[in-house]
Amino acid sequence: MTTKNLFIVFEGIDYSGKTFCAKILAERLEGWYYKNPPEECSEIRKEIDATGDLISRYCFYSSMNLVSSDKARELLAERPVIMDRYFFSTLAYHRAMGLNVTKGTLPFFPKLLLPDFTFCLYASKEVIAERRAKRGIGSANDQLMADNDLLSNKVLEEYKKLNLIEIDTSNLTPEEVVDKILEIIKRGT
Repeated sequence: MTTKNLFIVFEGIDYSGKTFCAKILAERLEGWYYKNPPEECSEIRKEIDATGDLISRYCFYSSMNLVSSDKARELLAERPVIMDRYFFSTLAYHRAMGLNVTKGTLPFFPKLLLPDFTFCLYASKEVIAERRAKRGIGSANDQLMADNDLLSNKVLEEYKKLNLIEIDTSNLTPEEVVDKILEIIKRGT
């Protein structure tokens, strides 16, 4: 299987298993795990998310996608890059919240590095609730989704419109999800 320089993105609603699976895949492929937005932006992210202003949120996350795209280009020179969220999240979440955006209307879209594979992980409402109860609610975004089932459903619907590779993690361990992903990558490269 060719894994050198693959750029793989994990998307999906909170508690779907993205972070666990992305880290496991990065380890198995001896690649870089990269979280978007980067941790060094977590304080400003909290402030912007707390404003509730869609345009401010959209501008912040869009700029983080550009930063993450540049970082992925840099890291790909050495190893595969496994990214936890990317511009698909920006589109899905903001569309679900009522902002009218498409890939075609994003002025920065031509500058973004496109992934070789993008996986959208999801799980049943019951599994999401169970995972949330175990881990607790972390970010303002987590709280927003926890408080609003309708928004969570809308976000998932928006992800589905993006034609990503969907994987239901409800009855799979993170290792089984990664095995499934590796099989898809193997068939696709």
